[in-house]
Amino acid sequence: MSSRVNDLQFKTFRRAAVTAGALLCATLATCNKSTPRSPKSAKPEKSAQSSASAAKPLGTAPGTELPPVDAASTNPQQDDNQESAKALAADLIDSAEDSPADEALALNFAAFRLDPGNVQARRNLIMLLTKIQWYFPKAKIQHQIPIEHLAIANGSLWVSLSQGRQRDELNTTVRWDAISWSMRAELFPVHGASTSSLTVSPNGKYLVVQRGSGDHAVTLLCDAWTMEPIRDLGSLPDHTNPSSVLVFSPDDLLLARPEADHLTWDICDSATGEVFRSEKLNSPAVAARLDRSGLQLLMPDASVTQISLTPNEQISNLPAPYPAKILQGVYLLGKSQPALLLDQGANLPRKLAIKDRTDLLAIPWSRQSSVWANLVPSKDSPLTVQKTTTFFNGANRSPIRSSGEVTALAFEGNKAYVGTRSGMLEIYTLLPATKNEPSGIDAPEPPDTESISALGSICSALCGLEFREQDSMLHPLNDDERYQRLSIIRTTELKKVLPEIDFGDVLNAVAGDPPIGLPADVTKPLWDRLNRSKWVGHEIEEDSSSQPPSTDPLKVVRELFESGDKDQILSYLEQSPKKGPVAAEALRLAMKSNESAIISACVQRAEDLPPLLQRLAASRIGILEKRLPEVISLWPNGVPRYDKIRMVQNWDGWEQVDFEAAFDQLQSTLDQELAPLSLPEDPTVEQMHQLAKRLLSPETLAQVGRKTLAVACSDAAYTMAKLRDTADEANQIANLALKLGADPAPCIRSQATALTTLEHYQDAHEAWISLITDYPAEAHVPHDFTEAAYSAFQLGKGKQAMNILGKGMSEFPQNADYALQSGWIALLTERPEFAYDFLLVGLAAGYADDSQENALALLAISAAQSGYPEEAQRHFQELVELNPDWKDPATLETLNWPDGLKATLRQLTW
Repeated sequence: MSSRVNDLQFKTFRRAAVTAGALLCATLATCNKSTPRSPKSAKPEKSAQSSASAAKPLGTAPGTELPPVDAASTNPQQDDNQESAKALAADLIDSAEDSPADEALALNFAAFRLDPGNVQARRNLIMLLTKIQWYFPKAKIQHQIPIEHLAIANGSLWVSLSQGRQRDELNTTVRWDAISWSMRAELFPVHGASTSSLTVSPNGKYLVVQRGSGDHAVTLLCDAWTMEPIRDLGSLPDHTNPSSVLVFSPDDLLLARPEADHLTWDICDSATGEVFRSEKLNSPAVAARLDRSGLQLLMPDASVTQISLTPNEQISNLPAPYPAKILQGVYLLGKSQPALLLDQGANLPRKLAIKDRTDLLAIPWSRQSSVWANLVPSKDSPLTVQKTTTFFNGANRSPIRSSGEVTALAFEGNKAYVGTRSGMLEIYTLLPATKNEPSGIDAPEPPDTESISALGSICSALCGLEFREQDSMLHPLNDDERYQRLSIIRTTELKKVLPEIDFGDVLNAVAGDPPIGLPADVTKPLWDRLNRSKWVGHEIEEDSSSQPPSTDPLKVVRELFESGDKDQILSYLEQSPKKGPVAAEALRLAMKSNESAIISACVQRAEDLPPLLQRLAASRIGILEKRLPEVISLWPNGVPRYDKIRMVQNWDGWEQVDFEAAFDQLQSTLDQELAPLSLPEDPTVEQMHQLAKRLLSPETLAQVGRKTLAVACSDAAYTMAKLRDTADEANQIANLALKLGADPAPCIRSQATALTTLEHYQDAHEAWISLITDYPAEAHVPHDFTEAAYSAFQLGKGKQAMNILGKGMSEFPQNADYALQSGWIALLTERPEFAYDFLLVGLAAGYADDSQENALALLAISAAQSGYPEEAQRHFQELVELNPDWKDPATLETLNWPDGLKATLRQLTW
């Protein structure tokens, strides 16, 4: 309740105790036929309790019922009663003045009930009933697990739930049909994780769930309808707002996201998660929007970077329309302009720039770090959550008072969805505003008891509260009480008391969308799925206490494997469960054993065995049967981390057993076998020679297989290609990798590098040209073009070299390092015009801090040599401002640069 009301137990102000006492004394005096004492004004003590008892008729309580008011009566006791009632009514009106809308409505009705002739109470009631829209309870669902996030789209509601971060506590997200309120799908549970963000596509087709933390964090793209995972998108950047940067296109077909470095942006196919364009920028964006025209990225200076959906199309930049420093931002669906948090300068508060702050209600709210916490200052927020109550700021909406601490909120249309720490999901309907119609009656007749009762029913039903004179407190009504009070109202009675108001729309809205009662087992699918995910022993050991140990299926399988009787184990496996905790435990124990036949029997018996567990079992069998090449070939990209895999794969029926030890054992075995096929850190030349001999040996191929050897050769070749002593071996190793089926682009790059190191420029040039012309842009790196240009210069093909550098510039327009290297090469070959063009592209892209000085020096040199003296002076002045030492001729002499370049710089110092 509001602090103003709470200060005096929902505002039992200075005269409240006296007037209530006067009413009680008057009643007693009537019974005892004695004259009451004149009360003195006093402030009452506050009670700390609030009643949740069943509703009483409004304005009545045992021992304090008001006697009827008779205007013609000359009874002094009745006159005292009337004056006391008016005094209490005045105090109630005063209390309601700064109270939330629901408390104000209850207090003003209580005042009107006490003093029907009070004009201010009547005016206040008309204002509250016509200006405020009221949230009315629709349904409640108890999950019994804390709710972390909510998301709503296209008739479905997604609810993220987490028991906690302990190893035996579970996390999941469920999808509810928001019409029938039946649970339709559950995301596979994981242990010890929290959901940090939940993002649904505009039409509710895809969902991105970010859960886990640190090395365990995953960003899982899912089919929102079935909750089946599609792909792990990788970690999002730290300290970012997913709702600002993880964006779908309006038709759900595309998805864009930043990678962990904050700078690289991927545009993906939503159906597969496949990246079809990836671009690295020079600074992080604060907000993103994706549509058919491409990806628009809002930068901190209010400029916009546009990335087309067409691969290789040049990135464009729109300058800022006004000077600004943007701290945070978010594009809202259907809105042309983003909501922005602006830095207004030193000693000034941050400013939220948005046309209508209630538009932010389209973004789900959560107690976890989100756009609400990072973008919206509390003074500008359209809502305030105070433990169990949600208040709406600047909007004529009633508060929502929930059954527990609010942890998540979502809004869509006229519905509000509230999640609590206790796991309760509460659904509310925002009722239409009542109509204020001229009654044509200047002074309505005093209302009778029935019309006041009808008004009390609708007021208490709308606000969910009623004031009781018995304890001078506001009491909440439960959902059933609120609906029952609305259902018995007769509009004819309401017209008598407030003819100015038409309640028809409100009553019709509730009648057309009444509260619903849900069966007790409505969350059974959730708990069935959670029980299938508990670690083995939790539920089964609990049940086994009431039965003989020999009948506990887990105990049976464990004792059987402990016996080591192979025949009995194989016989048991022929009739054992095909999936579930017993089957999973049998497989775990089988892989711990040294019997390949037992592992094979488990796999053959298994049903719905996850593919990764199938590979794990096959690997263990292969190791036991000395078929190491087959085992290695099963893991061309290495053995995945078990804890990471369990965060991204659905192992329903096989997840109650911990297979981490089996994965660790396999990794250890492969590490021992593959260590001789890779170079150590900072290898010596002799170690490179030894590895080359090993890789080129036919015996190695027989031991590890084609795929593994191809990868090992490709990895080693590039390192060895840079040294003259090992370049020839690197060329041979890269050629072998090609024959074995390795990715050709890295192999050709290694060959070209080795030939360049050996100064075989003609062959090197052919290899570099093949790499940049025969293979797609996705296979290229900036180094390919600078090396290709260098080899062309060595062959006297200067014009071709410039064309090569220009082609690289078109592929990497945002790569300032490449622009700097290209400018350097062009200056070394006495082509300052090309150098200046390249360096200006890098300047637009933005040079890194550690490259600023060299870049400005080369810009000044190339501008001067190209005949642009004014621009040369400008670049040189910027260089001197950055580091005054450049103005000292002695500094220039320390540069290991050609004399012609240093001479140009000397001229600029004069």
